[in-house]
Amino acid sequence: MNQKHKASPPDLPRSDWPAHANFPSQALLLGSHENFRDISRHLVRESMQAWALSPTRAPRVDLASLFRRWKRGMKSHEGYEEGKLYPYLDAKYGVSMAVLEMHHRIIGQVEERVYAAESEGDALKFAHALKQHDEVLVPHLAQEEEMVIPLLLALKPKEFARYSRGHISGLLRELAMEEKEMKDNG
Repeated sequence: MNQKHKASPPDLPRSDWPAHANFPSQALLLGSHENFRDISRHLVRESMQAWALSPTRAPRVDLASLFRRWKRGMKSHEGYEEGKLYPYLDAKYGVSMAVLEMHHRIIGQVEERVYAAESEGDALKFAHALKQHDEVLVPHLAQEEEMVIPLLLALKPKEFARYSRGHISGLLRELAMEEKEMKDNG
């Protein structure tokens, strides 16, 4: 696709987001991210505290269970992003989200370290792996917000509603048709 026919990515600093008319529609994504940060901090704090209180014990079962349940939810979130959000924004604005997809793979690698430490019964290793996970996750979420939210805010309300309800294949087809029409008309 020819870049000159794509919509220009907006330049909208984070400080201006709350005043934007479309900002309320982004509450779910931003709220999810804040929840991810809260859970991650909780897991790090509680696992470090558990290790400090009892260094020879295995990782706390409740923390390992919370991590597994949380990661199942995060996989769904990442699937939505990689299956719909990123391809749509790339097609609409010509902005590659490859760096965010790479972050997802790195987060997955660190996740495996958490599971390995849990299965080894090593509470310190478990706590450190959770901390590493947090250190990869938090900057990813911030970068994702900086890249994605301005693009979503730039969508007109009808277009955002169409995006929200549409299947990615239909959305991409519509964008390609719009782009062709713009190209044909000049």
